[in-house]
Amino acid sequence: LIFYNTPCLNIPTYNLPDDKERKRIWQVLSTEFQMGLSDYVIESLVKVFPKISGRDIKELLKLTGRYIKARGIVEDKEIIKAFISCAQFRAVEADNKVIEELFKPDFTYDKVLF
Repeated sequence: LIFYNTPCLNIPTYNLPDDKERKRIWQVLSTEFQMGLSDYVIESLVKVFPKISGRDIKELLKLTGRYIKARGIVEDKEIIKAFISCAQFRAVEADNKVIEELFKPDFTYDKVLF
């Protein structure tokens, strides 16, 4: 936490958590909110949201938790998609390259043998 001193105003700036810290925040808060996220989902969320703050993680978990519960989503990939969708409402940036890697097709038609 850094404070910039101006004559009338102190403006705090925060350093974003690194990968290890973000992973721990995701784990602790998902346990606290009783979401039961798998290790795969948490690892994926750490990669998908590289510039997310601890507060945004908390709010995104609460919002997505309600969304997942209301729709009965249980599959890991669908849970990750739900987090990406809900992140738009919190103006949290996602890494599109990571998203493409996570959701690329598992096969292509030219590999299928008939």
